[in-house]
Amino acid sequence: MDPIRCFEALEPRALLSAPVAAVQSFTLTPTTMKVVVQYTSDTGIDASTIDWLDVGVTGPDFSRFANAVILSQEATRTIVEYGAGFSGPGPWTSGTYNLGIAAGAVRSRDGSANDESGAGSYWLWYGDSHLEMNSMTVAGNGLSVGLTLWTRNPGGGDFQASVRLSEPDGSQKVQTLSTLNQNGSHFTILIENAGARGWDYTDPHGAFNIGMGEYDGGQLLGYRPAAQYWLWFSNPKVEVLSINVTDSYVDVTARFSDDHGIDLASFAWTNMTVRGGPYTIPPVLDGSFPMGPVVEPQADGSVIATYRRAEYQRDFTNRESGDWTYFINPGTGRVRDLDGNMTSDAVLGRENHVFTAIGNSGPAGLTARAENPTYVSIAIDFFADNVDTLTFGDGDVRMELNGHTYQLSLTWGSLGYRNGAPLYFSRYTLQLGAGERLESGAATFYLNAGAVTTSGLASADSFVGGWWLSFN
Repeated sequence: MDPIRCFEALEPRALLSAPVAAVQSFTLTPTTMKVVVQYTSDTGIDASTIDWLDVGVTGPDFSRFANAVILSQEATRTIVEYGAGFSGPGPWTSGTYNLGIAAGAVRSRDGSANDESGAGSYWLWYGDSHLEMNSMTVAGNGLSVGLTLWTRNPGGGDFQASVRLSEPDGSQKVQTLSTLNQNGSHFTILIENAGARGWDYTDPHGAFNIGMGEYDGGQLLGYRPAAQYWLWFSNPKVEVLSINVTDSYVDVTARFSDDHGIDLASFAWTNMTVRGGPYTIPPVLDGSFPMGPVVEPQADGSVIATYRRAEYQRDFTNRESGDWTYFINPGTGRVRDLDGNMTSDAVLGRENHVFTAIGNSGPAGLTARAENPTYVSIAIDFFADNVDTLTFGDGDVRMELNGHTYQLSLTWGSLGYRNGAPLYFSRYTLQLGAGERLESGAATFYLNAGAVTTSGLASADSFVGGWWLSFN
């Protein structure tokens, strides 16, 4: 009698050596498509058989193979990314695109070949114009979105590009930009916070969604979802409390606050920048060093700091007229919280100021001779910013000497530049007549009030320089 068998004997397992292909993902841009394929085989994949002949793509007026890049390779599986690009103008031609894996294209290490298989059939449709999002960068005062415009009909009128940012609290910001209607044009749209305010710890935390505007001709139809980012801001908050501009200095008072406290050691003159017109207003000097702010810690944990800026040994002039901007510069010299997070680099405020005093660059050049008490000449390089230089002329400059006033004549003048700054190079001369002479003494020179026009206004009486004159 045979013994009772409770189990059947196991048969030897046959190796699955022929590569088996499985599509992992498909991604698309207006000009490229990518498909990721996983090949598996018990004996492993022969990497040398992975090439551009593995996957073919066919579609409307389109037929080509896809370039191959091995993403990873393990003992029994290999993952490959295949990419095909459209070389025609504009985005893909609308229609159905079929991707297939050719039979025998990929082999296992024992030489077994794959079977033919489909990698997918995809319906692609793009309008005459398509806006593609390429990148997002967090700026100090908003989000910078990198875009590419694809169009089948380049030229003609500009393209209206629109981007919408939806924040976690439900609020939305829309920024529209007019750009050249050129195929493949790259550009950037900055979606700014209100008033160009910097990000801080009070901003909403969570998912920020970006949408691209869809147009039919010039009509905005809506927004297509393009990207989502999880953002959490920890920067200290900055609030400008007051700005006081005088003829000789500007004081900026700001409050700094944070949910974890402000690092008092981080206060320095570098925390803030003031620009008057195109020029940066320097900090007041404490001896030979820039003076830091006056810092006042508050009972609620915030800190009030006052920063003073002034030109060195002179008042503000026409050179500083125009738009004034108060902002925090990128860099390490910013106020920090106790965790080391710095204030955002952003604009704190904008104003417009006009100064009618006309400044001059460097000391004027005086020419006078002891043996000739009838002649004085002075070369002056006036700041030409915001000045109508055609209004310079005779009688602009006066000399005061020993209680007498003398008007000088313009003998030469020319508009030029030094280090990129506009200057009016001039020479004014006094020549007394027969029987007249100058006496020795302290001479002071001024540009007369109303002599020239600056920012559409009459110039103020402006000091030029002073010298001791000595005549025989």
